[in-house]
Amino acid sequence: MDRWIVVELVAIAVLLRVIALGDESLWFDEAYSVAFAGADLSLLNFLRPGGFAFTDKNVYHILLHFWLGLGRTEFVIRLLSVIFGVATMLVVLGVARRLFGGRAAAWAAGLLAVSPFHIWYSREARMYVLAGLFAWLAVLAVLEAVQRRRALALWGMYALCAALGLYTHTFSIFVVAAVNVWVAVVLIVEPARRKMLWPWLGANAALVALAVPWFLGISAQQSQGWWAWIGQKYGTPGLKQLLLLPVDFALGTIRPPWLWALWLGAGCFGLGLLLGAVPPSRRRGESWWQSGGREWACAMLLMVLPATVAFALAQVRPMFVLRYMVPFAPAFAIVAGRGFCQIRRAFLRWAVMIPYLAGVAAVLLVMYLVPQKEDWRGAATYLTQHVPAGGTIFLVDEDIRVPLVHYYQAPADLHPVWRGHRSDADLEPKVAPVMARVSEFWLVVSHTDNDALEQYLWRFADVVERQEFRDIVILHFRRRGGAG
Repeated sequence: MDRWIVVELVAIAVLLRVIALGDESLWFDEAYSVAFAGADLSLLNFLRPGGFAFTDKNVYHILLHFWLGLGRTEFVIRLLSVIFGVATMLVVLGVARRLFGGRAAAWAAGLLAVSPFHIWYSREARMYVLAGLFAWLAVLAVLEAVQRRRALALWGMYALCAALGLYTHTFSIFVVAAVNVWVAVVLIVEPARRKMLWPWLGANAALVALAVPWFLGISAQQSQGWWAWIGQKYGTPGLKQLLLLPVDFALGTIRPPWLWALWLGAGCFGLGLLLGAVPPSRRRGESWWQSGGREWACAMLLMVLPATVAFALAQVRPMFVLRYMVPFAPAFAIVAGRGFCQIRRAFLRWAVMIPYLAGVAAVLLVMYLVPQKEDWRGAATYLTQHVPAGGTIFLVDEDIRVPLVHYYQAPADLHPVWRGHRSDADLEPKVAPVMARVSEFWLVVSHTDNDALEQYLWRFADVVERQEFRDIVILHFRRRGGAG
């Protein structure tokens, strides 16, 4: 492959991921990642009990801990994920080249480079893109190991990357499982390769050993009902969610005003997937497996198995959350890249690609120009300008304290209130003593539809001002008759 193609792909991927990277404030989850990463490193040690919840002691937060030494602006914080996203594209380039050759690899990498879905999560200070990077490094190591006779180091690399992916985000294991199913098929179909059985088993034994602390940590967290909120918020997924995954992976979840461009682009990407899913023809003198069937089977397993297994498991325990499935997206780019290469005539290929790129452009324009995230920076600026030193601020839900104090540094009397408190019996002990000593106070509401606290405050005070900052509401109350 021409190295200049690689340079161009990297340049495109970087550019699309850094445009307006620091324009918006950190949203809720990003602020939590910065808070975890900014804490003492001992609290992030997943090999020791105590500290943060086990899933918060992940590899991304450990790396971000050191990265924060470069600065704490939104641009710098998110730049780490940009690096991981571009690195993932390069790894996918290597995987696709080993499966389908350089031409298909360039198309696959290009599709991932411009994917609004992958761009979005490559611009977010969260662990999902890093989990995908580790998962696909493990896949690349397996492909190399299968092609070489002496590959103990590659099997070791596979075990290490798979373990790092697991300790970054659990969903990376679905990609690792898919490539292992493929190895099992290779061992069955190709008896000559059975010498790699023991290295493969040894690598997976090492992975299991490395995963013991993960299993214990996840089990302990599960026993505490830690993920009940997923079922409450997302519920059990339906077949429609599974079938729409290719659209989400191709064009993301932002819906531009030009829906025709979105759906036309999705249709063109879908055509690429359909063409890429067509099995290869058998070459004369070779079996179908030798004629590219082995590589096709690998790509199809990597595309179909992770999402299908996650969907099936989510019928029992809801966990089918789109951002968790970032590691699944590259397989769709690989298959679609192969599909576009099946279109022999260049003008026909571009006749399909141009509408897809138009859909990409429509989504990216909205992503860059229309604010998408909670404006905690704006909310904090308002509070700084209007709340006197030591002023009283109620917060509901209580968890919004972390993103707020990331920006709001002024001295204030903060009172977080859990979103589950809906009755007077719950609210009065927490709120009444505070209101008794102040004549005015502020209420910040986000990440909840519970207005019980607002209704409670209305009984004793009047709202003199209301401000909204994209999914954040701030109410300024003045108590009737002054402080008690």
